[in-house]
Amino acid sequence: MNRSRTLREIAAVAAAGLLIVGAHAQDSGQKEKGTIILLPPAKKQQKERDPGQVQWASQQLQERTKFLEALEKRAAEATKAIGELASSGKLTASEEALALMKEMVQQLQEIRDMMQQIQREIEGILGWIEGQNEALPIMAYDIEDLKRGKWSNYVQFQFTDTQEGPNSLGGSNRTNPDGFAMRRFRMGTTNKIDSKTSMKLSFDVSSGSTRTSAELKDAILKYDIIKSDVEVGTSVQAGQIALPLGYELERSSSEREFPERALYNRTMFAGERGRGAYLTHGIGGGTWATLGVWNALTVADPQQTALASYRNPMGTTMAMSAGLRHSSETYEVGISGFVGERPGTPASTITSWTDLNGDKIVDPGEVKNTIVPATSKADRQYIFIDGVVVGFLDPKLTLRAEAMFGKDRVPTISSSVPVSLAQSNVNGYHIIASYNLNYRNTLAFRYEFFDPGYKVNDDITGYGLSYIHYLNPGAKLVFAHEVSKEQGFDRKNNVTTLRVQLKL
Repeated sequence: MNRSRTLREIAAVAAAGLLIVGAHAQDSGQKEKGTIILLPPAKKQQKERDPGQVQWASQQLQERTKFLEALEKRAAEATKAIGELASSGKLTASEEALALMKEMVQQLQEIRDMMQQIQREIEGILGWIEGQNEALPIMAYDIEDLKRGKWSNYVQFQFTDTQEGPNSLGGSNRTNPDGFAMRRFRMGTTNKIDSKTSMKLSFDVSSGSTRTSAELKDAILKYDIIKSDVEVGTSVQAGQIALPLGYELERSSSEREFPERALYNRTMFAGERGRGAYLTHGIGGGTWATLGVWNALTVADPQQTALASYRNPMGTTMAMSAGLRHSSETYEVGISGFVGERPGTPASTITSWTDLNGDKIVDPGEVKNTIVPATSKADRQYIFIDGVVVGFLDPKLTLRAEAMFGKDRVPTISSSVPVSLAQSNVNGYHIIASYNLNYRNTLAFRYEFFDPGYKVNDDITGYGLSYIHYLNPGAKLVFAHEVSKEQGFDRKNNVTTLRVQLKL
């Protein structure tokens, strides 16, 4: 008999069908020993691959293959018996021998007819299985296409109560951002272009003075030269990115123990993000290095925002960063640096009005003109040292610490008047101890220090205590109270925050 497929090929296809759905094997309850069961035709409206049907079809294919092998063996035996009877010479001498020959030929024909039927059924089953398998690459592509884009959103809604008091420049009490507010409504997406190329975009739709404006946060293009697996690989990132300095600038606001970052980071690196590019290279053994080139100022630096432009205020004079970091299961340490320049500012005159008698009328003596002298450019040079220890003395205790020191001109501006007019040495540090009471509740304490260095007796220290309760892995409540002490003139700016956060 001429067959388009060998039994070995059929068995291989049957085995392949079983392997494809091995994890979803089901007992159809339809097979019966010694019975040939025809495969029911698939419904035309069925578009999805049914692992149970493929499993059952593969089992039927194997049973038919074994049955076909048995029929071939019986056919060979019958053919041999007919040949032996024909060569014995008894056919012409015995009617009984002739009748036996006819019966044997008829049985052989029945065996061959059954073999043809089984062969047709096998071909039908093979065609059905292969038709299902042809859909696998399409399904795999569809699944991969769905994984190309991933959303990562979080929302922070809070109530704050800030201690009220006069500001350091005198005048009426400052207006505090107390009451209910949407602190962050962050929306982000990471898109995979191919196995090595990706991009990340995030923006906040609760920015600005009224918390109703949209603001770009991350716009990152990434190319993996060597993909990371158990070790950090080699990659290049470009765009608007959190600066790889210390650990806190890069740490998400959704993960911190306290509502805001340390004061020295908020002051000297406002907005946390720079525009530039940097290379990450894994050295091995849990160690990697970074090297980057950046615009002079972070995106929310007061001098940058005063320009009302995206341009680098230092022109083609770029800043540089470099870092080295090592990580293990229980600790992480890093050292990083930043070198650049801060642009100077032109001389200006600022006119301000203070309503001394509260009549809401400009009276003589209430208008003040302040002459702001020009400032020259300043060096921006920083060194960061940081570390994290998980299970410090107690498995539930985690310590995080960071120290920053260098020189710069402090960019703090009040009513467009630079508080600092000259370059000075600056330094700051903080330490956070967080203790997991259980899987839902955490207590954290933070101590921070900042010396802006632009005048004597200007150190700022802060103490904070927070309680974090996880409603579920994507929802938490944060209750924090922070005390700030300014050397010299102590502002009344202690703050209590109650925040709820939901994170996708």
